[in-house]
Amino acid sequence: RREISSVPYIDKALAVDEIADEYKNKGDYTCAIWFYSEALALRRRKVDQISTSSSGGTRNSEIVDVGRTISNIAQLRTERREFGAAKILFEEARELYKSVGLSANHPFYRDLLQEIEFMRKM
Repeated sequence: RREISSVPYIDKALAVDEIADEYKNKGDYTCAIWFYSEALALRRRKVDQISTSSSGGTRNSEIVDVGRTISNIAQLRTERREFGAAKILFEEARELYKSVGLSANHPFYRDLLQEIEFMRKM
């Protein structure tokens, strides 16, 4: 069995992100979207589990991770010229960021706003 990474991951979503990043870097956006979607499912499941556990609500960082993954998928949809899908995904990420009060100066939020502005110009 070939080792994917020398980094021992505790978070499966991070390991899946690394695979998606490799496909993205090779220009295989279809596979990258698939792997980012898998990472998104893992992250959403984690948020759901945390929010329904006896310990209470989710940590904002978990929700920001979901938003960042959605934004990654949206960027790839833009690369594939799937602008309708990208717009919906960017808006979902923006709403998640707003829901946790992420500062507009945060790098993820700034990147997202730049992508949304780019979409408006198209």
